[in-house]
Amino acid sequence: MKQLLQQYLVEHHTLPLPGIGVLQAQHQPAIFDAAERSFQAPSVQLNFMPYQQGETSPMQHLVGFIGVKKNIAEEDAYALILQYADGATDQLKQHAKWDWPPFGTFELLEENTITFSALAIASGFSSLHAERVIRAGSSHE
Repeated sequence: MKQLLQQYLVEHHTLPLPGIGVLQAQHQPAIFDAAERSFQAPSVQLNFMPYQQGETSPMQHLVGFIGVKKNIAEEDAYALILQYADGATDQLKQHAKWDWPPFGTFELLEENTITFSALAIASGFSSLHAERVIRAGSSHE
């Protein structure tokens, strides 16, 4: 189940977890660092919006995704998602921490507030060194 939820997050850039919150992936473009004369690789930043009591998040698309991937009815897919989220909530209540590699760690604070600390996600690209090329005898505009 964990792999399917992670796949959903990667493909759809959002993941609602009932009773916990919603993870959203935002792509950050490449950045030119003039001081270092390099281009920093594009990256992905994970944002977390904790669950608020009485709040619901649309899960129909996620339920359909899980149902298709596991070849089960949507009711069963919904039950699996709730079961997974309940297990995660229990883990948070027992240990005040729930590691979710490779994305990060959920923590339960004293006020029953859940926070998320994202790990750095490798983009597959490295920084690129950029030097200005000036050739003698050539005109430049």
